Amino acid sequence: MNQSNFPTAETLNLTNCDREPIHIPGSIQPHGILIALNPSDLTIIQLSNNTEALLGYQPQDLLEKNLSQLLNPQQVKTIQKCLEADFNQVNPLKLEIQQQHFNGIVHRSLDKTIILELEPTDSTTELDFFSFHNLIKKPLDKIQNASNLTTLSQIIVQEIKRITGFDRVMIYRFNSEDAGKVIAEAKAAELTPYLGLYYPSSDIPKQARELYFFNLLRIIPDANYQPAQLTPLLNPITNAPLDLSLSVLRSVSPIHVEYLNNMGVTASMSISLLKDRQLWGLIACHHSTPKYISYETRTICEFLGQIMSLELTAKENVEIGRNGDLKISPRKSFELWQETVQLKALPWLKCEIEAAIELRSNIFGIVLRKAEELAAINQELTRSNSELDAFAYVASHDLKEPLRGIHNYSSFLIEDYGSILNEDGVSKLQTLMRLAQRMENLINSLLHYSRLGRVELILNETDLNELLNTIIETIKISFKEQQIDISIPHRLPIIKCDRIQLGELFTNLITNAIKYNDKPIKSIEIGWQQEETLPHQSYWKFYVKDNGIGIREKHQEVIFRIFKRLHPANCYGGGTGAGLTIAQKIVERHHGKIWVESTYGQGSSFYFTIPQ
Repeated sequence: MNQSNFPTAETLNLTNCDREPIHIPGSIQPHGILIALNPSDLTIIQLSNNTEALLGYQPQDLLEKNLSQLLNPQQVKTIQKCLEADFNQVNPLKLEIQQQHFNGIVHRSLDKTIILELEPTDSTTELDFFSFHNLIKKPLDKIQNASNLTTLSQIIVQEIKRITGFDRVMIYRFNSEDAGKVIAEAKAAELTPYLGLYYPSSDIPKQARELYFFNLLRIIPDANYQPAQLTPLLNPITNAPLDLSLSVLRSVSPIHVEYLNNMGVTASMSISLLKDRQLWGLIACHHSTPKYISYETRTICEFLGQIMSLELTAKENVEIGRNGDLKISPRKSFELWQETVQLKALPWLKCEIEAAIELRSNIFGIVLRKAEELAAINQELTRSNSELDAFAYVASHDLKEPLRGIHNYSSFLIEDYGSILNEDGVSKLQTLMRLAQRMENLINSLLHYSRLGRVELILNETDLNELLNTIIETIKISFKEQQIDISIPHRLPIIKCDRIQLGELFTNLITNAIKYNDKPIKSIEIGWQQEETLPHQSYWKFYVKDNGIGIREKHQEVIFRIFKRLHPANCYGGGTGAGLTIAQKIVERHHGKIWVESTYGQGSSFYFTIPQ
């Protein structure tokens, strides 16, 4: 098969779209990367052609290479373990490539090829069981109180709209002829309502409905994307197009793209609703502009869809009963019979009991697996802390003591024999003393950094205005010979943090802003703003902005490495190069992140976040 055989918008129409091979499009959506692997040795046999943009590698540089050329041994070992487990239990994998973080989704395609899909992410930690529970507790409480299918459906669309922020969320229910009706809707006020409208079966062709059965969630962040083609076009093992039926990134049918454009929709997400192993309907989400939903948020939405699927039979039976067969005739009344029952549930159907038992078993399995993982992690942490304690002892005694000896004896030589030695000899002894002192400073910085990760945080309500006033007064005394202008445009908030560590963080950033500054007046601005990045999770976002020498873009990632200096040790006031590494450790211990935005020659802005 050559590329001309693949479907295009010009060759497809509503009369033949049901024959379009949408499971083998030969391309993916470009917000991620797809890598196809030989199952026998994890050799890369196909990949999307957008690797240079997201990874910095040309596709030709990775083809026919082992996955270990791209991932570290531990990451490869993790993926090998996935092949022996249920993929749903391990996805997504948190991977790091070229200092970029990715969610890795692994599955085995229907033609047995191993497929690894990578989606860039800012999150480096998994959504743990307790965080997941906190996010879904409120929607589950509402779902449990829903008395019928109409109420349940409306709760689902409202909650998913709240969680994702889509312009419109609908529930679309199929009938026996595969046509559908919108039975629930939550939308922005300015949009035309679709509630109650019917749609023909041609809107969702047969092969698309089959894929909705396999893929419970499908996302299109930008319908106007340029597809990332697979290289090579054919799977070298099967000599056929790669089967992407189970792929998250699978490219979209041109007919469907046209359909979305006609509706004024740019981003969409759909969640399958199943009943008795049949596609009952869809939760359809629409947005007028490009919109990417994180894997963690998609997981929550998919879970709510599965909960609704479990509730369908019971809620439909209730509706049929209350609106159809439960009419009685007391005397001459033909009104619908109603009864208020308290402290008693409706009788459970057999399928509901089986589903509840299965759900309980799955939850117990998750809890036990997480408990085992936590036990293993705690054991590893205990061992690591013991090793760190041993290292701290060696560093503070076995290493620092000889250095002090070298420094002291060099000093004695200068004092006792300085008149005998020539100028060159004295200079060399002074250099030896200076290097010994620098080595001791490096060891002290390393010790301080290692202790930061083990010292328990003491979190208290802290007035940052009082904290900064003290820090600024101290810093101005240290740099009293320089002209420093430190401004705080708005009063800083009171936040819950470790006062000592946050004080050290601000001290490091402000001191750097003064040291790495060649301007006559060193201007520094400290400010903040409140941000919401995930549902139910808000952050304080702080910044320290200066008018200093700036940082070239190519160095803006490496400056957080320990002992990494961009200038010689005798320039800009010296230092060990550990200050920003320590700052990063402090922020990460507070579950935040730190980064820099800088223009070389004009100044830098360091940003960091602290959860509220």
